[in-house]
Amino acid sequence: MKSKIFSFNAIITFVLIAFLFGVTEIGFFYISKRVTADCWENLHQIAKNADSRLVFVSRSQMGALINITDLFTSVETFDNPEVVKYIQEVRIGPLQAPVRVYRRNGYYIYEKGNGTNPKVVGLLNKYFSPSPYITPVHEDVFRPGVMVAEQFFPIRYKGEIVGVLAAVIDLHVLPGFFAQSNVNSDGLNLLILDRRDSLLFVDTFHKKMSKVTDYSTRKTKKGYPYDNGL
Repeated sequence: MKSKIFSFNAIITFVLIAFLFGVTEIGFFYISKRVTADCWENLHQIAKNADSRLVFVSRSQMGALINITDLFTSVETFDNPEVVKYIQEVRIGPLQAPVRVYRRNGYYIYEKGNGTNPKVVGLLNKYFSPSPYITPVHEDVFRPGVMVAEQFFPIRYKGEIVGVLAAVIDLHVLPGFFAQSNVNSDGLNLLILDRRDSLLFVDTFHKKMSKVTDYSTRKTKKGYPYDNGL
């Protein structure tokens, strides 16, 4: 009789242990799935915030450039000392970007003066567009070794494009700009990709510009292959 009771109790104990183990496993599985989902949602929100910040910069600068084009009422305006002085001193948008004037003949107005430079011809030959346009990252025409992107807006006179206004974005200021908005807080690294040339022009992990391929050798978590991040 005692043997039967012992066997019964052992079976009950085993069933309870199995039940508790199953409940625990299910609980851990649910918690893991919930935490993972929350992490992805957090990353999605951070990405949206970063995108909103970039759009805000672009729209703010565009509005300012549109207003500045009103200064150019004739071709002669490009040499007007007051206009030259204004262009040299004005700063626009949340990044306080300097503004420049470029013309196809190499004429320029920038922060420290005006004149002609064959590098301006090369810049416009490569990036000129009759529509508003943000260039890929390139070396600054006037500051060797300094990498910038430029937001172009055409200057029109009597229906013809006679020059280009450019808001100059120094890439080194972007990480700080995003840090101020807590976009890359909580120990996260922010990467912003220009798909035109696969350049990560903001990369807070390497703390310098990089390429997407620079991450191809980094070990990824199981279930999250490198190719899925592209």
